[in-house]
Parts: sequence; C-alpha cells; structure tokens
Amino acid sequence: MRINHTYQRPSLRQFSIVVLLLALAAGVAAQSRIPEGDANYLSAANNRAAGTLDDYVVVFFEVPDSVTQTIYFAINDPDMNFVSETADPGDSRSDSSLYGLAVANPQTAFYLFGGNGALSDATSRTIDYATQGGTPFAGSELARYTTANIGSNLGWVYFPGVSPAQGERIGNKYYFKVVVLVSSDTGWIKNGFQLDASFSSGGTPTGISSIRSFAYAWPVSFSEASFETWNLYPFIPDGQTGNIVYYNWDMDGAGALTAWNRDAAVQSVPSVPPASGDSTNKTAYADAASVVYSIAGSDSGTWRLSIVEQNSGVGDNLNVAEFWFSDGTGAAPAVDNPFRVYAKEYNDAPLADHIGISPTPQTVPPSTGAFYALQVLSAGGDPVNQTVAIQVGLSGTGTGVIYVAGAPQANPCLVTTDSSGAAQIEIRDANPNTISITLLTDTTGGSTDLLNALANGSGVLNVLANPLPTLSSLANTSFVENAVPPQNLSNIVITDLVSADFDSTNDLRLILPAGLEAVFDNTVLTVTLSGANVGSFDVAYANGDRVAAIDITGAFAVGTTTISGLRLDGPYAVSSGALGLSWDGSAVAAASDDKFITIASQYATYVWNGTAGTGWATAANWTPNGVPDAATVDVVVPVVGSGDYPLLAGPIAVRNLSVTAGASLDIGAQTITVDGTLDIQGSLLAAGGGLSHPGGSLGGSLNAGTGTLRFTGPITLTSDLSVSAGSVIFEILATVNGPYHLTVNAVGSKDFSALIGNSNPPTGFSVSGAGMATFSAASYTMSGNTTVISSPATYTVNTTITDPDSITFESTVTIDPAVFLTLQTLALVFQGTVNGAGGLVLLPTAEPGTMAVTAGAFLTHSGGLSFGSVAGNTFNLTGLLDYTVGTATLYGNLAASNNSITLGALTVASDSSIGTGSGSAALGAVTSVASSLSMSGDGDDSITSVALGSGSLTLSAKAAGSTTVNGSLSAAALVGSSQNITVAGNLAVTDLTASGGQTAAGGDFSVAGTLNPNGGAVLFNGGAAQAITAVGSGNFYGLSVNKAGTLSVNVPITVSNTLTVTLGGLTQAANLTVSTSLAVNGGTLTVPNTYQLSVTGSATVSAGSLVLADGSS
Repeated sequence: MRINHTYQRPSLRQFSIVVLLLALAAGVAAQSRIPEGDANYLSAANNRAAGTLDDYVVVFFEVPDSVTQTIYFAINDPDMNFVSETADPGDSRSDSSLYGLAVANPQTAFYLFGGNGALSDATSRTIDYATQGGTPFAGSELARYTTANIGSNLGWVYFPGVSPAQGERIGNKYYFKVVVLVSSDTGWIKNGFQLDASFSSGGTPTGISSIRSFAYAWPVSFSEASFETWNLYPFIPDGQTGNIVYYNWDMDGAGALTAWNRDAAVQSVPSVPPASGDSTNKTAYADAASVVYSIAGSDSGTWRLSIVEQNSGVGDNLNVAEFWFSDGTGAAPAVDNPFRVYAKEYNDAPLADHIGISPTPQTVPPSTGAFYALQVLSAGGDPVNQTVAIQVGLSGTGTGVIYVAGAPQANPCLVTTDSSGAAQIEIRDANPNTISITLLTDTTGGSTDLLNALANGSGVLNVLANPLPTLSSLANTSFVENAVPPQNLSNIVITDLVSADFDSTNDLRLILPAGLEAVFDNTVLTVTLSGANVGSFDVAYANGDRVAAIDITGAFAVGTTTISGLRLDGPYAVSSGALGLSWDGSAVAAASDDKFITIASQYATYVWNGTAGTGWATAANWTPNGVPDAATVDVVVPVVGSGDYPLLAGPIAVRNLSVTAGASLDIGAQTITVDGTLDIQGSLLAAGGGLSHPGGSLGGSLNAGTGTLRFTGPITLTSDLSVSAGSVIFEILATVNGPYHLTVNAVGSKDFSALIGNSNPPTGFSVSGAGMATFSAASYTMSGNTTVISSPATYTVNTTITDPDSITFESTVTIDPAVFLTLQTLALVFQGTVNGAGGLVLLPTAEPGTMAVTAGAFLTHSGGLSFGSVAGNTFNLTGLLDYTVGTATLYGNLAASNNSITLGALTVASDSSIGTGSGSAALGAVTSVASSLSMSGDGDDSITSVALGSGSLTLSAKAAGSTTVNGSLSAAALVGSSQNITVAGNLAVTDLTASGGQTAAGGDFSVAGTLNPNGGAVLFNGGAAQAITAVGSGNFYGLSVNKAGTLSVNVPITVSNTLTVTLGGLTQAANLTVSTSLAVNGGTLTVPNTYQLSVTGSATVSAGSLVLADGSS
C-alpha cells in the first residue's frame, strides 16, 4: 500500500517475518537470495495499514543436507533510514521529517530458529495468522540480531554460523527459520530487506548455489520505479488437479502481471489486477483480489507470475503488497491449501515414494505431547510437494492417543499432508509406556497408494516417569579464530523434569566437545542461575579447563534453569561442536546441546557461481564479486546450475581450496598453490600445469593431466581418492590417512616420501603409470583391501608395506643396497623381477601366520630373502621359487604345490620344513645353530651341505626320488624315511634313524648317539679313504663297501644283517660283528690280529679276498 501523506491514528501492531531454511540435495540449480532480483526487497511492516495481510509472513529456503560447512545466514539492510527512502532501499515510515507524524523509536529484531518444529509445526505454513491464529515461533532459537532502526544503511549483517545439523531433520533435509519483528507504538513502519546464505561471514554473501528459496506468501516492497520486474514461481505438486488461484492483497499501484503455466504457456491475466481495497476497507483475508486458472495437467513444477511496475517514478515512493497462490476457487481463501512459491524456476522435482517421520525416537514424561513431522519423500529421501493421505496407527501396552491440530483422533486415523507434503501429529500417553508409530500408504483405511520402493518410516515414543535432563543454549556461540579472548558463551538452558537429577554430591558439569579448539575461561569463578534455580553459584574447572563444574550446595529444583556468565578462552582455531552435560560426576557427557559453538575462519571465502562462463579471472563468476588470488583467501567450487566450472588462465595462490562432489576445477597448463587445506571431493583437471598444497581433506578425483601434483602436508581421505597427473610428489610431511582407497596414476615419476597409514590406514593403495615410483618412507600401511603397485618401483630406505589382504607388484622392484623391503600381507604376487642389492623380508599379516606367494622365480636381488621373523609361519608357494643370488632365511614352512624350490645358502632360523609335492628342492649350504629342518617331496632333492648344529635333518619318504648332500652333513640327528640318501662328504650326526632305503656316505661316518637303521642300509662309496669314527649305540642293518679306497672301521660295530664288500677295502680297527651273513664279492676285507671278526651266519668270498691276522686269506 502507498502511505497517504495525511495523519491517521494507527493501532499498535507488531509485524514479524519468518524465514524457514530447508536443506535440499546438491546438484540442482537453485536461488539462495530472496528475493531473486538485486533491486527486489521483502518488507516487514507493523500493521495492515502499512500494506501486509497479517502480522506474520513465512518465507522458506531449501539447502542441501550434503552441505557440511558452517552456514551463515545474512540480512541486507536490516535497519531503517529516517532521512529518505532512496538512501535506504525498501524502507518507508511516517515521521516528522516526512509526514509530520511523530513515531516512537521502532526496533527490528531478527531471530534464527532451528530444531524440531521449525518447519513441521503447522503454524510455520500459515498464510493469514490474523484469521487462522497461531504464531510461527516453533523450534529452537539459535541466534538473534536487533537493530534500533537509526542511522544509514548497515548493508549485509550476519547471524553467527550454524551447522546444518542444527536444523530440523526431515528426510534428507534440514530446516531453519528466521523471524523478523518490527515494533512501534504508533505510525506505519515498512522495513525492506533481503536474505541470503553464505559459507563465510562479512561483506556480500557468497550465496550457496544449491539453496532453493520459496515462500507461501510474499510481502514485497514495490519501489514504484519504472519497469522494475518481479518473478514469483508457485509450485504445483505432482498429480495436483483442479485450480491454482493467484491472490494479491493491497496491490494498489500500477503493474503489469503475466502468468505462465509449467509448460511456459502464457495465461490470460488482467494487466490491472482486481481491486483489493485500500487502507480504509482492508480488514479481512477475503478482501484479496484473485484470478483462477485450471491446472489441467500442468503439474510437478513451477508456474510463473511476472510483475512489471509501470510507474514513472525513480524508486522513492514505496508500496507494500502481498502475493500468494493456492488451490480452491478464490471464494474462500482462508480454507485454501497454499502452494509454495519459489524465487526461481523448479521443474525437476522427484516423485513421491514413501513417508518419513521425525524426530524419532522421542522421550517425554506422562501426559506430555510429543510432536512428529510426517513428510512425503522420494526414493532418494528428498521431500516432495504432494498431498497424500497416510494411515497412522499406534501400538504398545499403554493408552497413547493421536492428536491432529490439537484434536484427539481414533487409532488408527487418516492424516493428510498439505501441498508441500508435510503434516504434523502429536502423541500423548498418561502413563509410562513405549509406543510404536506405524505409517501405511497402501490404500489401507483410505490411504494413498504410494510406490514404496522404500518402506515408510516408523516412530517410537518413550514415555518415562522421570526423563533425563536436557541441554539447550539460547543461541549458537560463534566467533572468528583470531577473536580476542575471552569470548562469551550464550546462555545455557538446563531442563530437568519430574524428579531432580542434580545434587550436591555430583554437581552440574558442562563439558566442551572433543575437537573444539578452546577452553573455559578459568578466571570466571561464579555463574548466575535463573528460572527454577536462582542465585550465584561457584564454578571450578577440570580436565585442562574443558569441564566446568557448577557447585550445587543444596536442593536443586526441577524445571528449567538458565546459566549465564561462562566464557571461552584461547588460543582459538577453526572448529565446532556442541556443549555436553553431566549430572553423575562424570566428565563424559550424557546429554548434548542442540546449539553449536563455532570458531570460524578469519579469512574471506569466494564461492564459484559460474554465471559468466569458465574464467577464473572473471569477477562475476565469484560470490562475492571479485577474483580470488591470494594466500589469505579461501575458495569453494560447488555444483552450479550453469554447469560451467573454473579454468585457470594464469598461476594462482589461495589459502584453502574446496571442490565439492560433482564439481570440477581445470588447472590447464597453469599452477595453483594451496597453502592451507585442500578438500577435493569432485574433479581436479590439468594439462601440463600443476598443483602444490600442504595437505588436508581429500576425496574424489584429482586429475592434473600431464602436470605435476605436489603434496606438502598431511592428507586425510574423506572418500576414495584418485590422483592422476604427469608426475606426483608426496613430500615427507604429506602423510596419507583415512579409511578409503588411494589411487595414484602418473605417466611420469611418482615420489612417495611420506608415511601412508601411520595413524588411520587407507583401505587400499594402487600405483600405476609407466614412470618410476620411488618409495622413501619407513612404512606404507593399509587396513585391508588390496595394494597393487603396477609401476616400476624403487625402495631407497628400509620400508614396510602392510596390507592384510594382498600386495601385488605388476612391474619390476628395485631395492637399494643396505635396504630391506618388508612385505606383510596374506597374499603376495610378483609379476616382474625383484632386483638390486637390498634384501626382501616376507611376513604374514599376523605372525605366526600364513602367506601365499606367487611367482617367486623373479627374485634376483642380492641382499637376502627372509621368510618370516618368528617361528611357526607357513608360506604357500604358487609357481617356482628360485633365489640363489643371496642367502635365504626360513622361519617356518615353505610349501610348494608340485613345484620346485631352488635356494642358494639357507639359514634355518627356527624349526622349519620344505615341501615340494611332486617337485624337487635344490638347496645350497644349509646352516643353523640349533634349529631343525624337515624336507618332503617326491622329486630328487639336492643340498650343497648341511650344518644344523644341534638341530636335526628329517627326510620324509619319497615315492621314487632321493636326497643328495653334495658336501658334508652335520646335525644332531638325521632321520630318513623310505628314500635313498647320499652324503658326498662327511656324515656326522648324533643320532641317525632310517626307515628303509639306503644311506650313501662319501666321507667319514659318525653317529655319536644312536644308530637306528630300521631296515635301511648304509653304503660307503667315497672316492677316497673313509672311516667309521663313532657309533654310540645301535647296529648297522646292512653295510656295503663299494669304493676305490679303504673304509676303516675305527669303533666296534655290529651289522645285524649283511656286510658286503664289493670294491675297495674294509679294514678293521675295532671289533666287527656280522649277525647274518658276510659276502666279499670283490675288494679286500682285512682283519688285523688285534681285532675280532665274528660272523654268526654264512661267510662267502666269491671274489676279492679276506685277509686274516696271520696273513692268510
């Protein structure tokens, strides 16, 4: 309405504007500023005579719940200028300087709300509060801003930052609400302003491109400037039939109106709307003018109303009018179902699928109402604007009752959502009980038949005789990281119902959240309590001033108590969290605040909007307008509706850089230096350029083309990260942690100088690209997916790679001299050679344990090969194992599946075994101090020499093969089973046990302990003189001499079966007993006169000679 320049006594009025902020999914073009146009203003007014329908107007903003950053809601021009309207756009008032009317000092207060009821309470969606009743103050107050309406235009001012989680959660959305209240004793007050959202505070808001703004009723401030244009977009739900009614109230200025349906078809609407009355006769909702159109299938999207002001003024004669849209016929606006009206076109709404319910579970005392929001949701969880009938039922052992709009209902009952898909129910129970809430949309009881690809939500209400205390501060606490300490905490509200939970024994403890970079100011020694408990209370501090204990000296009354006076001390750093509450003496919080403490960055933030192409250096592409290129500014690249993303045309330096999922940044051939945090959830592209940054939160894709990516500080993975570039450098401080997979691809070099997984291991690690990958850190630890090194790899320092699942090398591995590469995993694969002068250590994931090793034939490094580091391991080999250029060390068992094992020198470090199945083993010098070795397999085995100290050698039975020791054999025991054993050198053991087969000795023979042949024969076939030097106990079963030289029996022996001399000589140097038979088939058996030859059975000399003591034969 235009204010007449005459005196009229107005009644005392208060006018409020409510702004509701909803979180929506990212990726859809949206409009965070409301109104959309830079010259368009909403208007708050203090009475109907000033041009608004009622005391309240509700406006909504939709914001993605994928947004995790702190959000700052901003108000443009919250004050009023008393001098002239043109100096303060959108404002008008009657005062002595303008109209000769004295007006008491008016004030405008802005309140930010979140929490339960911010949207779901039905009063938030009312058009005419004067007619329909109620107020829009449901929810939790988060912050407040008040201006005295004096002085010049204040520009943009900000609420303290809020976390999305502080809004009301419905589906995958959060909801906030801003209430603007203009108060005045007399006169007409019209205060114009704009609203927006930003990721930073200060200056012009950045805007958030994924926010979607709308309102049910719009109080607009027409400037009456020539051809000023407004666009309003009413949303028609999917399946909506009947009419859409265009309403206007108190639009008494000239304006051309045009209407379009969803399909952009122009509707016929008068250029001059029907008269809605002026200040002398506008007294009721029904005084609005209306135009009715048939929806006729043009649903599931926005229609449009364009308003072009036709006055010839210059914007100095402000006129407020109100617009809204609903179903019905226009005859009864008070009972119409209003439609949402967006600030920008919205035609990609999802389909209705199921019903969500929130918040749940809830806990209340008996006879206390619990309010639940019902919301139509898509299969993806997005709220859907659609009217749906829902059958609501309660089950439990109590007497729960459903209320709708304060009226009790039957159980079950039918509840219908409004056009925004929202409804609210209240549940009460007079007795303690647990109540389950069931929602049906399958035609049961008249309910709508939804798709229900996902099941409807269900709710729980716990009615407790004595609910636990709750904590809710009056507002958020927010300040910047470089603020001067101390900073005041918002007043804290404690609610304790039914029975007192706080007492003098345990006191009342407030606990700062972990991760908040601040402490309590310990110079505050008393706090003030008001409400249920009143007075000054002492406070003490603990846990490094992170716990404030308020001393309770007497009875603490139940009810609501407000605590004021606490402060936060520094040093501060960017962080946030919610205050905790304890009443049992513990420093662990049992309840958390629904408000947040936020310590914000001191640096400016530029957010990409992509409205002017892809140029980074184009100021219009950024909010605020300007070009970010300084190490003291932060940059955010979100998903934008235009689909245009920044492309560098020159080198750039920034402090923090964030590219959200679905967005991208193209470096081109340039270089971008990030001195702070790099958070890449989307894509980073380059073609010859590069990026240098000190680390931060990373996920998604970093693609630098042929450029260089350089990381200089710690990196935390927030999702799987793929890094692709011409070359990649992880400097020594660029540690990588976080439970996601790290993939690095570069056609050029890849340098890994930093630890990976030193605190929170990635799930897996992949390296690819033709260029060399150089590893120069002590450890690379994964939590157990897979590690694949496809590039040639060089290890320059002692390094351990750990992956509980598998490690695969698809190319060559080079280990530098004096360097040991330790590989700890369940399965190890080599597809290329391992070379260099360093050593290789293979460890199962947990020792002792099992490791599978594939393609061990590629091992050509010279620094040694160790299987395990403690006893009891098992290494299962697939393919050949061939390592002869260095010493192998064995802790446990080597098992080849029908394949051969070839080792050079072997150190047996613990009792171990080698098994080859049908294959064979070829070993070099086998040594040990005290450990034993068992060998099995049906192939022919060969060993250069054996020196096991006090350990033993056990040779298992073979189907056909034999074992040959090409040198000497020394051990505590030699155990052979059903196979032929050849020892070319000296055989010296403590005990020898055979079980069939033949043991061939080519050197001296010594069994200092027990000889137990078990039917096995011993053949002496050495080319030179041999001697039997010791047999502690036991007998030979069979003994044969078939050699060129002489065997000297230096100790008394007994042959229990047959002694055969075929070639060479046997000379007694001790007594010789043959129990069964003696056969000299060649060669010479010499019995000196000092020794006895005793033959119990037959003695045959068929060739050769038997020389007795007297020289006869």
